[in-house]
Amino acid sequence: MTQFQTIDIDDLQVGMYVIEFVRQDGDLAIKNSGFIHSAATIELLNKNGVKRIIIDPSRSKSKTEKEGTTLETVNASAKVTKPSGNDVSKALRLHSRGVSLQKLIHESIKKNRPFSATYAAEFTDLVVDFIESNPTAMGCATRIRKKDSYLLEHSLNVSVHLIQLAQHMKLSASDVQDVGLAGFLIDVGKIRIPDEILFKPGKVTKKEMEVIKGHVKLGEEYLQQQGYPEKIIKIVGQHHERLDGSGYPKKLSGDEICQFGRMIAIADVYDAVTADRPYRAGMTHQQALKILLSESQTRLDTTLVQHFIKCNGIFPEGTLVELSNGHVAMVFKENKDAPLRPVVKPFYSIKSKHYLAVKEIDLAKSESIKIVRQVKDSQLSIDFHKVFHEKMA
Repeated sequence: MTQFQTIDIDDLQVGMYVIEFVRQDGDLAIKNSGFIHSAATIELLNKNGVKRIIIDPSRSKSKTEKEGTTLETVNASAKVTKPSGNDVSKALRLHSRGVSLQKLIHESIKKNRPFSATYAAEFTDLVVDFIESNPTAMGCATRIRKKDSYLLEHSLNVSVHLIQLAQHMKLSASDVQDVGLAGFLIDVGKIRIPDEILFKPGKVTKKEMEVIKGHVKLGEEYLQQQGYPEKIIKIVGQHHERLDGSGYPKKLSGDEICQFGRMIAIADVYDAVTADRPYRAGMTHQQALKILLSESQTRLDTTLVQHFIKCNGIFPEGTLVELSNGHVAMVFKENKDAPLRPVVKPFYSIKSKHYLAVKEIDLAKSESIKIVRQVKDSQLSIDFHKVFHEKMA
């Protein structure tokens, strides 16, 4: 069976088929995977700071062969017209790379093709480093959701939330890396669930639910086959366990669930309930926190839920809010001294149902405008992912 390989840029040769960049210093992104047809392309990648690359050895050719799709790249920084102080644009590019890696993992599982454990680990390292230098921007990226991308984005978002939580709790560097990697791999077992069940738009039957619950065991088996450490497999295996024993698959309770298993359960629930699904609209940040608090009475770890709430705050960056003047705005930056009055960017008028010229408003300096409530773009029938990239990025 074919297995992708990770190589250094110095080992890249003409004729190789490039899948994805896994480490780089610049802003170059892959538009289409393809062949390296000239030394000039390798020089371009080098100049743009590409360090490590995923290739498909089975598709590589001799240097003299010129047929086949050529690797196409794009300078992602060229799209950024209004760089922000909190690096949201950089976070979105990193988030997009994570989604691309999730696609590769899903494709490998569906085709029963080995996929090196180093890819996810190296990407998690990048996310850990980014969040360490900028704790809020990556969280903002998780809230600018693309429609119909839940399965690809969910594991990545869980990983981001876990890294933020672990760093907030001042866990060791190795523990932050491990819990982030486990989050990134949380749902690999779902790829082996039949699509007609996994993506069923209506309510699933009891029998179908049992099939879906089997994704935990399928995920553990896959990670074992790919050589992941037992610690990672254990964390992934516990993400649906609950302190009162009502979870699955092993119905563990209390101290039988490790700290990281308790953490991943919280991040999993939060991202799941805030996402729009075919059968229900996603909840706002505040509604999701209420769910976590109610669950912490019996099923989730109370102390860890409190840490999660403190880590995310009341109005985290990327949250959508309705203002007292009838405008909808994105929370752009938190105000530590006035947490109820963040810096916002209004972009839509509810009353007139039209988009606004985007400008920045510091609510701490504007007594006439207040936040009325948190909202979701699905409530307003707008696509905020599209709006953000067209008007704010």
